[in-house]
Amino acid sequence: MRKSILLILTIPFTLLSSCSSPSSNGNNSATLNPVHPESAGLNPGSLEMLDNLFGEYIDKQAIASAEVIIVRNGGIAYHKSFSPEGAVGGQDSIYRIMSMTKAITSVAAMQLYEQGKFLLDDALENYIPEFRNMQVLESLNKSDSTYTSRPARRKITIRDLLRHTSGLAYGFTSPEMQIIYNKEGVVEAIALDTEVRTLADNMKVLGNVPLLHEPGTRYTYGVSTDVLGYLVEVVSGKRFDRYLDDHIFKPLDMDDSYFFVPAEKADRMAKVFANTREDPLVKMDEDSPMARYHSMTDELFFAGGAGLSTTAKDYARFLQMLLNGGEYNGNRIVGPKTIDLMVTNQLARINTPSEGGPDEREFAFGLGFELGTDDSYRRKPGSYNRYSWGGALSTTYWWDTENDLAVVGMIQMLPFFHNDMWEKIEVIIYGAMTE
Repeated sequence: MRKSILLILTIPFTLLSSCSSPSSNGNNSATLNPVHPESAGLNPGSLEMLDNLFGEYIDKQAIASAEVIIVRNGGIAYHKSFSPEGAVGGQDSIYRIMSMTKAITSVAAMQLYEQGKFLLDDALENYIPEFRNMQVLESLNKSDSTYTSRPARRKITIRDLLRHTSGLAYGFTSPEMQIIYNKEGVVEAIALDTEVRTLADNMKVLGNVPLLHEPGTRYTYGVSTDVLGYLVEVVSGKRFDRYLDDHIFKPLDMDDSYFFVPAEKADRMAKVFANTREDPLVKMDEDSPMARYHSMTDELFFAGGAGLSTTAKDYARFLQMLLNGGEYNGNRIVGPKTIDLMVTNQLARINTPSEGGPDEREFAFGLGFELGTDDSYRRKPGSYNRYSWGGALSTTYWWDTENDLAVVGMIQMLPFFHNDMWEKIEVIIYGAMTE
């Protein structure tokens, strides 16, 4: 089978904090507008250190450009773009957000959950029959890619998809599964030069490859959210991209959010760069799949785990909706109690090092977001009520209900060897708080 697999995944940049009830900030009917930092409880002088920090990273060619939005108390207290020419006001660049797509897909699924379309512990096979009779990998011969497997003892549930306990891995999280995916033609993120052209096509392939482990036994970051996107399509009766447009993007005024950016906006796509060992800053070839994929036309593979492109401000609107308890500009996207559930640790008593998963004292995950732990809270400022993830091109976000704060950071770097930059930014932002 012909296939092309392009990993556009993420390792999270930060450990966040634990779960607590999101609270409305009282601005449910308001749209995001600029406010003076002091009115948002932020010291303008302290925020100027962000300008200096980004300038330093650009000067040493660690990054080509960057854009950051800080939302506090319902207003945009800081929005700047940075380039070798200096810092300027907020721009309208469109970024490939990769795994930041997962939060949006998860909210879409929870909308349907609220409507009684399914229960979280329903078997996935009830809705996507390709996942009946799943097998679990027992052994792999790396020399010829043959493997043995046995029937799974437990069904994959929808909750497993949302918390990444399905056993569906990414190739970069499991070298064994990468070999099998390559052999069978699994698309992990982007469908290029492959027989798999739609989400439905990919389900047929995924349903015939073994799981890395028994469902529900440990966290393994993988293609679960892509399957979740197809579930939204099946349950809603709408093509996945159209569902997001109708039920999330239009209500939130996310007018620059797409799986495939239209031709008239393609020139706004941010350029992709890389840090290499030989040269600090190298522009990615314009013809490379990563650079061109999101502006392609007539494509039908809508990757719920890594496929979206958007602006920093569009994503800030999405985060403000979450801070508002699920509402923005008078439009209810999801209920506050549903968000409470989404930010509750779903890995309690599942993650243990002895089972091959991360230590639950250091890592927690809800239904679509990473949560913080006591260990992460001790390491740096913030609050327990702080939720986040990032993207493979080094984009990042977090939202903090205790401090009524949302931050979106956009760069386009793959690989990126300076993740300390984002941690320094966090320290500066929390240090700028005056209340």
